[in-house]
Amino acid sequence: MPDNTSRLSIQGQRLYHVLSCATWSEYVVVDVNYLLKVDPSINLAYASFISCGFATGYGAAWKEAKVKTGSSVAVFGLGAVGLGAISGAKMMGASKIIGVDKNEMKREKAKAFGLTHFINPSDSNKSASELVKELSGGMGVDYSFECTGVPSLLNVSVEVTKLGTGKTIAIGSGVENIVPLDLIAIIFGRTLKDYPLFKK
Repeated sequence: MPDNTSRLSIQGQRLYHVLSCATWSEYVVVDVNYLLKVDPSINLAYASFISCGFATGYGAAWKEAKVKTGSSVAVFGLGAVGLGAISGAKMMGASKIIGVDKNEMKREKAKAFGLTHFINPSDSNKSASELVKELSGGMGVDYSFECTGVPSLLNVSVEVTKLGTGKTIAIGSGVENIVPLDLIAIIFGRTLKDYPLFKK
């Protein structure tokens, strides 16, 4: 049973879990902030998709970035988190939503969620940053969401935003905890914020 420090135990023995959710347990007592009532008629395979990943991406676009109507967005990584960010940006009224992923098979699914442009950086001799800037008229996008946790993409996701006003939300959770950050990209007035996967 969890206490104030989100510890789980069974018969006095501590159980270890990731990000204070213990979502791989068959039965668990959790904080109410981690609960969402699901319609019993929904197939559980689909219900699991809309859980942590999708909801986090959606919330990052809606609640953290507060994407403005008519704005431009870049999303790095088109898994569940990225699809959520796309859907949230579309709901908020973004006019241009650019998805960046090396997996070509994600193109059509992302379009169903609201993607307007798809970039596979493997298909070009240009960098992902250059390709996004080309699609945004050379100025960069208003908002960027890094949904992969790949350390090198954090700097790229900052670089693709507009000077002075661009906002990058880092959502992806990678293995490496230390990422070298390009301070030049930040000192030109861009903003970098994190939106943790377990944010309440």
